[in-house]
Amino acid sequence: MSTSRQPRYRACFVCGEENPIGLGLTFWQDDQTVWTEFTPDERHQGYPGIVHGGLLYAILDEVTGRAAYLRASWVVTARAEVRYLQPARLGETLRFSGRIVNERSRALELAGEARRVADDALIATLSGLFVRIPEERIRDLEGVITFEE
Repeated sequence: MSTSRQPRYRACFVCGEENPIGLGLTFWQDDQTVWTEFTPDERHQGYPGIVHGGLLYAILDEVTGRAAYLRASWVVTARAEVRYLQPARLGETLRFSGRIVNERSRALELAGEARRVADDALIATLSGLFVRIPEERIRDLEGVITFEE
Protein backbone atom coordinates (compact mmCIF):
# COMPACT_ATOMS: atom_id res chain seq x y z
CA MET A 1 0.00 0.00 0.00
CA SER A 2 1.40 3.38 -0.97
CA THR A 3 1.14 6.42 1.27
CA SER A 4 0.72 9.96 -0.01
CA ARG A 5 0.20 13.41 1.43
CA GLN A 6 -3.21 15.02 0.97
CA PRO A 7 -3.82 18.56 -0.34
CA ARG A 8 -4.28 21.57 1.96
CA TYR A 9 -6.58 24.56 1.89
CA ARG A 10 -4.40 27.56 2.75
CA ALA A 11 -6.79 29.20 5.24
CA CYS A 12 -8.34 26.07 6.80
CA PHE A 13 -8.37 26.10 10.61
CA VAL A 14 -7.31 22.46 10.79
CA CYS A 15 -4.83 22.10 7.88
CA GLY A 16 -4.12 25.60 6.58
CA GLU A 17 -0.47 26.59 6.46
CA GLU A 18 -1.43 30.27 6.12
CA ASN A 19 -3.87 30.40 9.05
CA PRO A 20 -2.01 32.05 11.96
CA ILE A 21 -4.36 30.59 14.58
CA GLY A 22 -4.86 27.22 12.85
CA LEU A 23 -3.52 23.81 13.77
CA GLY A 24 -1.53 23.32 10.53
CA LEU A 25 -2.02 19.55 10.50
CA THR A 26 -0.77 17.39 7.66
CA PHE A 27 -3.00 14.59 6.38
CA TRP A 28 -1.84 11.32 4.84
CA GLN A 29 -3.67 8.60 2.96
CA ASP A 30 -3.28 5.07 1.72
CA ASP A 31 -5.83 3.12 -0.33
CA GLN A 32 -8.41 2.89 2.48
CA THR A 33 -7.66 5.41 5.23
CA VAL A 34 -6.79 9.06 5.86
CA TRP A 35 -4.94 10.03 9.05
CA THR A 36 -3.11 12.72 10.97
CA GLU A 37 -1.53 13.06 14.40
CA PHE A 38 -1.88 15.91 16.88
CA THR A 39 -0.36 16.61 20.29
CA PRO A 40 -2.55 19.10 22.21
CA ASP A 41 -1.12 21.66 24.61
CA GLU A 42 -2.54 24.24 27.06
CA ARG A 43 -4.06 26.29 24.23
CA HIS A 44 -6.33 23.39 23.34
CA GLN A 45 -7.99 22.69 26.68
CA GLY A 46 -11.53 22.95 27.94
CA TYR A 47 -11.44 21.73 31.52
CA PRO A 48 -7.94 21.94 33.05
CA GLY A 49 -5.70 19.28 31.53
CA ILE A 50 -8.40 18.00 29.13
CA VAL A 51 -8.65 18.73 25.39
CA HIS A 52 -11.75 20.76 24.44
CA GLY A 53 -14.37 18.51 22.81
CA GLY A 54 -15.01 21.07 20.09
CA LEU A 55 -11.39 20.87 19.01
CA LEU A 56 -11.57 17.08 18.88
CA TYR A 57 -14.73 17.41 16.78
CA ALA A 58 -13.04 19.82 14.35
CA ILE A 59 -10.17 17.41 13.69
CA LEU A 60 -12.50 14.40 13.48
CA ASP A 61 -14.74 16.24 11.02
CA GLU A 62 -11.75 17.16 8.86
CA VAL A 63 -10.11 13.72 8.79
CA THR A 64 -13.43 11.97 8.22
CA GLY A 65 -14.47 14.27 5.38
CA ARG A 66 -11.06 13.85 3.79
CA ALA A 67 -11.77 10.14 3.32
CA ALA A 68 -13.84 11.26 0.30
CA TYR A 69 -10.55 12.08 -1.47
CA LEU A 70 -10.06 8.32 -1.67
CA ARG A 71 -12.85 8.41 -4.30
CA ALA A 72 -11.69 11.69 -5.88
CA SER A 73 -14.64 13.50 -4.27
CA TRP A 74 -14.82 16.70 -2.27
CA VAL A 75 -17.55 16.85 0.35
CA VAL A 76 -19.18 18.97 3.02
CA THR A 77 -20.67 17.69 6.25
CA ALA A 78 -24.44 17.19 6.16
CA ARG A 79 -24.81 15.30 9.44
CA ALA A 80 -22.30 14.10 12.03
CA GLU A 81 -22.56 12.26 15.31
CA VAL A 82 -19.63 12.26 17.72
CA ARG A 83 -19.24 9.95 20.68
CA TYR A 84 -16.69 10.92 23.30
CA LEU A 85 -15.56 7.76 25.07
CA GLN A 86 -12.87 9.10 27.39
CA PRO A 87 -11.02 12.35 27.97
CA ALA A 88 -8.08 13.31 25.78
CA ARG A 89 -5.33 14.75 27.96
CA LEU A 90 -2.94 17.54 27.11
CA GLY A 91 0.50 16.38 25.97
CA GLU A 92 -0.70 12.97 24.74
CA THR A 93 -0.36 12.45 20.99
CA LEU A 94 -3.59 11.50 19.28
CA ARG A 95 -4.01 9.75 15.93
CA PHE A 96 -7.13 10.65 13.96
CA SER A 97 -8.30 8.51 11.04
CA GLY A 98 -11.18 8.49 8.57
CA ARG A 99 -12.62 5.93 6.17
CA ILE A 100 -15.49 5.32 3.77
CA VAL A 101 -18.39 3.25 5.08
CA ASN A 102 -20.83 3.48 2.15
CA GLU A 103 -21.16 5.38 -1.12
CA ARG A 104 -24.34 6.92 -2.48
CA SER A 105 -24.81 8.86 -5.69
CA ARG A 106 -24.59 12.34 -4.11
CA ALA A 107 -23.24 11.50 -0.68
CA LEU A 108 -20.82 9.33 1.27
CA GLU A 109 -21.28 7.74 4.66
CA LEU A 110 -17.96 8.21 6.43
CA ALA A 111 -16.52 7.28 9.82
CA GLY A 112 -13.62 8.55 11.87
CA GLU A 113 -11.94 7.96 15.17
CA ALA A 114 -9.38 9.42 17.55
CA ARG A 115 -7.00 7.14 19.42
CA ARG A 116 -4.26 7.83 21.91
CA VAL A 117 -0.98 6.78 20.27
CA ALA A 118 0.70 5.55 23.47
CA ASP A 119 -1.78 2.74 24.15
CA ASP A 120 -4.17 2.78 21.14
CA ALA A 121 -7.09 3.67 23.46
CA LEU A 122 -10.20 4.84 21.61
CA ILE A 123 -10.99 8.45 22.62
CA ALA A 124 -13.82 9.46 20.27
CA THR A 125 -15.67 8.38 17.12
CA LEU A 126 -17.54 10.23 14.40
CA SER A 127 -20.06 8.86 11.93
CA GLY A 128 -21.74 11.02 9.36
CA LEU A 129 -23.22 11.79 6.01
CA PHE A 130 -21.11 13.97 3.73
CA VAL A 131 -22.49 15.49 0.50
CA ARG A 132 -20.37 15.76 -2.64
CA ILE A 133 -19.50 19.29 -3.80
CA PRO A 134 -20.62 20.01 -7.39
CA GLU A 135 -17.86 20.01 -10.01
CA GLU A 136 -18.40 23.68 -10.91
CA ARG A 137 -17.86 24.69 -7.26
CA ILE A 138 -14.64 22.70 -7.13
CA ARG A 139 -13.34 24.60 -10.17
CA ASP A 140 -14.06 27.85 -8.28
CA LEU A 141 -11.70 26.66 -5.53
CA GLU A 142 -8.67 26.22 -7.81
CA GLY A 143 -5.81 28.33 -6.56
CA VAL A 144 -6.71 28.10 -2.88
CA ILE A 145 -5.98 24.37 -2.57
CA THR A 146 -2.32 23.43 -2.25
CA PHE A 147 -1.26 20.09 -3.69
CA GLU A 148 2.08 19.21 -2.14
CA GLU A 149 4.15 16.07 -2.61
